[in-house]
Amino acid sequence: MGNRLVSLGSNGTDGRVLDVLSGGSRSFALSGLVRKGARLTPSVDGSALLLTGGHDASGVHDDVWKLDLAGDGVVSQRLVADSASPDPRHASRALLGYAAGGLPVSVGSATDGIGLSRRIVGTTGWRAEECLPPSLIGEAVVASSDLWVGAGAELTSEGGPASGASLAGARVGVGARLGTITSGGALSIGVGAQVAGNAIAAGDIDSRGTISGLTQARTPTGLEGLGCFDVQFPQGNRPAVRVAPGRTTSLAPGAYSKLSVLPRGKVALSSGTYYFDEIESLPLSRIQLDTSSGAVRIYVRSKLKLFGDLEHPADAAGQLLIGYLGNEKVTLVRPLAGTLVAPRATVQLANWESHAFNGAFLAYRVEVLPFITVNYVPFNGEYLP
Repeated sequence: MGNRLVSLGSNGTDGRVLDVLSGGSRSFALSGLVRKGARLTPSVDGSALLLTGGHDASGVHDDVWKLDLAGDGVVSQRLVADSASPDPRHASRALLGYAAGGLPVSVGSATDGIGLSRRIVGTTGWRAEECLPPSLIGEAVVASSDLWVGAGAELTSEGGPASGASLAGARVGVGARLGTITSGGALSIGVGAQVAGNAIAAGDIDSRGTISGLTQARTPTGLEGLGCFDVQFPQGNRPAVRVAPGRTTSLAPGAYSKLSVLPRGKVALSSGTYYFDEIESLPLSRIQLDTSSGAVRIYVRSKLKLFGDLEHPADAAGQLLIGYLGNEKVTLVRPLAGTLVAPRATVQLANWESHAFNGAFLAYRVEVLPFITVNYVPFNGEYLP
């Protein structure tokens, strides 16, 4: 904390503050807060320490305390109470993000060490793990394997060029335009391509285009994968839905086995969360989305075939999330305004209409075909149910 080094004693009842400039030190006591194995982390604004976890005679804890080192004493305030069943994983992770009443954030609290969990000040219970990892938020296209941005393709946003990222290799084609490009492997940039931001790669960079920002080869990227995106599908009886030509069917949020929409058929979905084993919308079919009461989240287990139209206002792109957990390739030949997350599949963007793709596309492999434009719009909601 600035020029102060703070440590807890081994018994968890006291600690010491060392001024690294003057060499002076003082001790302090944690009255009523006796913990062994607790962790201390400075708040982002440097105004206090956050203490989390540890154990005492009553068992393990995953609550969060703020410690203000005022004068010669310590003023402690509990920000978040213990969960009903405290989880030791939370207690073993450092906290960050608390400043002026913000959210405490536990880093790497998922079982595989990927992702985030958050607790709101003044409440009980850890929220569901946040996906996506913060290193991937703000990217128009993300691939956990290879990323290809084809010749003449463009990644853009309301504020200017948008960025792309790959945890493996990335290729930017001739004349393509985008913001920052980050690659966890090698990075190639074609002739005439324009990178309006930085070009960063863990491997070598072969650039024959223009890079406005920094060029950093063989540099750790800090990118995290899509491993946290995993959905538990409801069990039990789940009806199949088949929409015949010329018919319209409205589906309430819930769990279904297969959705088949035949040519000239229409299915209407409303705000809420849907689970499907399979979705197949054939050419000339329509999936109509009503986002007037909030986001529509659609999770698909094994097959996703979108050859028909997804209908909702383009300015509601931040209100649609499609999570696909299968591994068959998804080729988007019709416009899509929303976020698609497919951690095990290849996603190919293949529609050349104006403003065809508004949202974000995150997959095992992403292929932006030549002269395709992606307009980045973030999803305004929780990625996991």
